Formats: sequence, C-alpha cells, structure tokens
Amino acid sequence: MAALAMAVVLGIGKAVLNIWHFVEMMAVKARSMPAAS
Repeated sequence: MAALAMAVVLGIGKAVLNIWHFVEMMAVKARSMPAAS
C-alpha cells in the first residue's frame, strides 16, 4: 500500500515538474522574443 502511494506521489511530482519546465521554457522564449522590438 505504501509503495502504491509512493508511486502516485512520484507520478504527480514528475507531472508537475514537466509542466513547470514547459512553462519555464515558454516564459524564457516569450522574454527573449520581444526583447528585440
């Protein structure tokens, strides 16, 4: 049971990290693009 809970927590954590990484990349791209204008 503890292993299942651990797997769920790790899965959610990995998903959150993936979303955060994606948002971070979009923010960097958005910041570097209008800098030229």
